[in-house]
This record gives sequence, structure tokens and C-alpha cells, in this order.
Amino acid sequence: MSRNALLALGALLACGLALSGCVGGGPPAPGPASTGDLVISARWPEATAEVLPVASRSIVVGVTEQSSGAQIATRTLTRLSPTTTVQNVEANLTYDVVANAYPNEDGSGTPQATGTTSVLVQPNQVNNVPLTMGSTIVQVVPSHTSLVLEAGTPLLLTATAKDATGATVLVTSTWLWTCSDPDVLTVSVSGQVTTAGEGLAVMTVTETESGVSAQVNVLVIHSLILFTSDRDGNQNIYRMKGDGTAQTRLTTDGTTDRDACWSPDGTRIAFTSYRDGNQEVYVMNANGTGQTDITNDPGTDDYPDWAPDGSKIAFVSARAAGGDRDVYVMNPDGAGVTQLTDNNAQESSPAWSPDSTQIAFGSYRDGNWEVYVMDANGANQTRLTDNPAEDACPSWSPDGTKIVFHSTRDGDYQMYVMNADGTGQTRVSNSTARDMWAEWGPGGIMFTSDRDGQYDVYRMSPDGSNVMRLTNDPAADGQPGW
Repeated sequence: MSRNALLALGALLACGLALSGCVGGGPPAPGPASTGDLVISARWPEATAEVLPVASRSIVVGVTEQSSGAQIATRTLTRLSPTTTVQNVEANLTYDVVANAYPNEDGSGTPQATGTTSVLVQPNQVNNVPLTMGSTIVQVVPSHTSLVLEAGTPLLLTATAKDATGATVLVTSTWLWTCSDPDVLTVSVSGQVTTAGEGLAVMTVTETESGVSAQVNVLVIHSLILFTSDRDGNQNIYRMKGDGTAQTRLTTDGTTDRDACWSPDGTRIAFTSYRDGNQEVYVMNANGTGQTDITNDPGTDDYPDWAPDGSKIAFVSARAAGGDRDVYVMNPDGAGVTQLTDNNAQESSPAWSPDSTQIAFGSYRDGNWEVYVMDANGANQTRLTDNPAEDACPSWSPDGTKIVFHSTRDGDYQMYVMNADGTGQTRVSNSTARDMWAEWGPGGIMFTSDRDGQYDVYRMSPDGSNVMRLTNDPAADGQPGW
């Protein structure tokens, strides 16, 4: 080998030794890690111009490295500055970004909106992270879920928003109230209720930012409920509100007063009284004053029912020869008495149809009590029930399509509903006690029952659900009337 070749080989070996020995014999040291910046922009929701829910004052943003779970940044943003930058984030890793909107500026309170996204950070770049939040509201709880409201009574309804844990979520001016039947009541967007008619309406309250809603059932009544009670020693007429409160005695004589019903305009009450030594039909004012005998006959007169058009009162009387009890009608002042039925049997409990064109009643003409219907002038008397048991005390639904009555066909008194032509007879009460004397009104079916140990007045939905006890007295309460 030539001298020059030997010198070149020695130089290469010396260089290799120097390179291998510069780090003590290990691999080369890595350079600085690559990084990128995160620019996080929170929005609520994406489809609107709002950055936050109306009631929110801050957004808390947290950034967590996905694999390790280490949180690398937390920032509190405001409504006016909903964007933040996190600099020098290690690149080529995935990060979870979480944002929560809060009612307080310091990021405290129950979150009103939340959002989550993930981002893979690219090195040496600005990584834009748009983050859309959604409402935390999953339930709306109105101040009432159902209530009875007397016509003319003002009412302001409110509602509360809840999250999945049941915590209250603060909202402001984002409620919308609507009503199913403006002929019954109207409600402003703020929940102010104004009654317009009588009946049952369903109101819906919606929290507009989340779209979550709830319903409120409202029964509007023009008149109070009448009932009979012997709580003061003998049977007298009382009235109460539709929820059973404000029970007030209207008659005070020492005999028996019962079978009360309202006039259509709610200003007068017809009822049966024994105060003259036999049963007579009386009329009084709604407050109990002006009690006047309008039948004044030696025979028995009872079970009055006022026609919805106000023109007539139907009642039962034994004034005809033979003493049989038949259905009659008369003017509200007692004049113009007309006999409608004439059978060698007993009739009871006449009930006008809502359009005042028909009368349903109980009759014993077939050897047991059955429900019949006839025209308002007594024509076309038609049997609707046909059962060996007792079927009696009919009452029409407010729309005139159905009739409720009580029956012993299942062994004890229970409530049944049928179509106005007698078809579709269906049991709607299901207790081991006696349920009887039904009266169908705008808010459902009222009836008398001893299911709680003594006779009291109850109300239920037409299908038998939502049973509500209206009276609770050791004495006997019954014979409700709208």
C-alpha cells in the first residue's frame, strides 16, 4: 500500500472513532419536538347567531391529551371573546377539547350548554378547532302539570329547566307557551293565562334554545261543583271549587235537600227538598238565597235537570193517577208542566243531551232498571241497555257522543260509558267499592264512591284514569253536579 493510501485510511478511522465517541457510544440525541397551535372557537348553536345561551356569561374550555388523559390547558372565555389560542401544543397527538357554558362570569354554576370535539395537531401549523355546543337541558318541569281554573281567574304559569342529573339549568326569556284550544283559554308567550270558555285545554311550554317541552292540562269551569252532604246532621246542598276546595253550605233547613244542578248560565240552582212535607223541586240563586218551590204539588217531585239551552227543567214526578213516577218537563219558573213518559213503572234521573234535543233516563218498565233515551218532547223512547242487573243514572258527555251510567252487572256498582246509541258499553271504574251517581262535565266524570271508607265525591278522566278525591269528610258526600 502506498504511503498516501495509508494516510487516507488513518484519517477515516480517526474520524469514525471521533463520531462514535461524541455521545459516549449511544445513539444521537433527538432534536426539539414539533409543535402546533390550537385556535378554539366556541359556538352556540351553529344554526344561530348566538355565541352562548342567552343566560350564559362564560365558557370554560379544557384541552386534554387523549392517550394519557393529561390536561394541558384550561381557559375561561366570555360572550364577547369566545375564541382562545393554546400555543406550542405537541404535534402528532390527538387532543379532546371540551367546552361548557356557565351562568356566571367566573365559570361557576350548572352548565347550560356543552360540546366536545377531538383534533389531531399538525406540526408547525395553526390548527383551527370550531366547537359547537348543545343544550344540557333534557327536561322541562312546569309549575303545574294539571289544574282546575275557574273562569275569570288570572294565572301566571312558570317552568324550570333540568339537566340529566336533575339540576336546575338557568334560562332567561326563552320560554314559549302555546294552547291547544283558544276557545277555552289563551296563554301569552310568557305564561299568562286568560280564560275564554269552558272545557279542557292542553298547554305546551317549550324551552326554545333546547327545544325541550312539557304539557299542562287545564280544566276551565264557569260554575262550581254542587254536591249533597249530611255533615251538618241532615242532607244539604253544598258547592266547592273543581279541585275540592272552598266547600260552602248553601241550604240550611232541617230536612233533606239533594239532587242539585246548575242553570246553564251558572246563576241559579235547581234541587229537591223535603221541607214542605213531601219532595218538591226548588230553585235558588247561586249563593243560596231566594229558595223557591216551583213544583208545589202533593205528589213526589224530584231529580231536576236543567236543559243546556235554559228553556226547561226535566224532573220526575208521581203526581199522575196511580202514583207511578214519570219524567216531566217544566219552565224554569214551574209553569208549563208536561208529562213525557207514561208507564206503569218507575222512571228516574232524567239527563238532557248537550244540544237539549234528547233526554236520557232510568226506567224500571222492563222489570229492572235500564237506561233509555227519548226526544225532548217524549217521542222515540228507546232502550239503550239490556242487562239483568241495574243500569241507571245516565249523564251525557259534553260533546253528546257518549253516556256514562252506573251498573251492577259485575256484582257491585261501577261506572260504565257507552256510545249515545247504546253500543260500546265499557267499564271505566275499577274499584272493589261502590262507584255510582255519575255526572259528566267539561273536566271529566264526577261520581260518588265509598272506596275510602265513606261516601265522597271523586273526579276521573273519561277512560277511568286520573282519579281525584274531591271531598274528605266522615259524613256522606255525594250526588255531584256541574
